[in-house]
Amino acid sequence: MEKVCAPTRFRGLDGLRGICALTVVLMHSELLFNAGVVFCHGYLAVDMFFILSGFVIALNYETALQKGLNLKPFLAARGRRNPPQSWICWP
Repeated sequence: MEKVCAPTRFRGLDGLRGICALTVVLMHSELLFNAGVVFCHGYLAVDMFFILSGFVIALNYETALQKGLNLKPFLAARGRRNPPQSWICWP
């Protein structure tokens, strides 16, 4: 099976995504400590995480899409990479 795209790692963006994820975790555990100014706005980190993730996905698929990648192979590749949770729970 042919690979649709070659994954590229962006360590800086991965680090920012990690900080966003950690911020959300700390926001949800506000009962354990005083959340302060940063973590009370942790819901904004969710938006930032999705923006960064969308950018990374779009950049990874850019060359394949320019070469004429259609919707069906794209969705198949995304489905193999991140299957919906309902598929995993099926008996």
